[in-house]
Amino acid sequence: MTIRPVPGHLGASTLMVAFALVSAACGGSGAELSTESPAPATDPTVTQAAPAPSSIDFQGQTIPLSLSYRGFDPLPSTPPDPTGSTSARTSSAPTSPTEGYTGLLGSLTPDQVVVAPVTAAPPSLPAGVAPLTGLPLADPGVAGRSAIVVKIDNVGGARPQTGLLDADIVFEERVEGGVTRLAAVFHSRGGTVGPVRSGRTSDIPILGSFARPGYVWSGANRVFGFLLRQQPIQDRGAETTSGYWRSSSKRAPHNLFTDLGPVWASIDAGAPPPHFEYRAPADPLAAGAVPATNLTLSYPNVTVSWRWTGTTWERSMASRVHTDAAGTPVQAPNVVVLEVVSAATGLVAYGADITEDVFVGRGRAVVLTGGHSIEAVWTKSTLVSVATITLADGTPVGLTPGSTWVQLVNPGTIAIS
Repeated sequence: MTIRPVPGHLGASTLMVAFALVSAACGGSGAELSTESPAPATDPTVTQAAPAPSSIDFQGQTIPLSLSYRGFDPLPSTPPDPTGSTSARTSSAPTSPTEGYTGLLGSLTPDQVVVAPVTAAPPSLPAGVAPLTGLPLADPGVAGRSAIVVKIDNVGGARPQTGLLDADIVFEERVEGGVTRLAAVFHSRGGTVGPVRSGRTSDIPILGSFARPGYVWSGANRVFGFLLRQQPIQDRGAETTSGYWRSSSKRAPHNLFTDLGPVWASIDAGAPPPHFEYRAPADPLAAGAVPATNLTLSYPNVTVSWRWTGTTWERSMASRVHTDAAGTPVQAPNVVVLEVVSAATGLVAYGADITEDVFVGRGRAVVLTGGHSIEAVWTKSTLVSVATITLADGTPVGLTPGSTWVQLVNPGTIAIS
């Protein structure tokens, strides 16, 4: 299989996967754009390309692609129940579920090895410590519950969001139109969240490492919906589950909300594994750490920046401090930037290529923690393995206990001062 990168969004990739990657060098700029509402199952705006290949060439081997139908909660025949209860609905399976998909992430099996690991996954943390933050749990009773991954809208019409500061980890990924969307991971706490938006195949390697998380999303086009439901998740999306409502405070499609309490009550897969290693307050930063005060990330149609306040990192978008619905600035003690390839999926929506961030393999990482930046390497062997963040010699990079934002960016888009 050849991954077709999207022109204008790739430099020389550092991603080490054994697939052919084609680079292009056009530039992209412009104002932040608001993109599509969730595509229905027969969305006429989604253009399908050639049928997906039946095999890939991987490390000299021809590997057949098999997408077995595992069953899922399909589209409901009635709208979601706005009362807040959470219950699954069933219907018949879609036909020709992957026609037109030419991407990579939906073609790999969950445990298919892309690169060898360079170190062990982060070790388990002591009892009473949150696995995704390294902080003591305010309520030890939640230690064993599942993680929940929520797709959160991030365009101008969606901000400020609700519940974002309760997330343990937040991934920021690019979507069509050159803007971004968030995959917020909740485990230690969480309540009302939103605006909830649709899924993308970029979510596949994020979902895979959290041990069958609950997945809260507004839906997807037919192809992506099928591929996402093949992953090891507990589907609690708006197309299959009640408990969502539309808020009058924002315009559709940027106004879908839900509460995580009923979601947690309906899922049970056990606690997620730790995703980072943490350093004690007296421990030194990783070798090679240099003082830093500002980070700027250039997505095609929006700029994200982080500023060191002296105690934490504060986030801005489009030159404005990013706040939540209560007016509180979005801050985090850790920002982890991962360079990834954005590859075409073969689908087009509203005139724009739908891409996927290939967050599997190996690439450059930049870690911001403790007022310093650290050059590092990320390695994610399979879709379901936890990515490790190490120095070039394989030594794990320790983070500051607390929340972490993970920025998925294309090479050549990082500026640090």
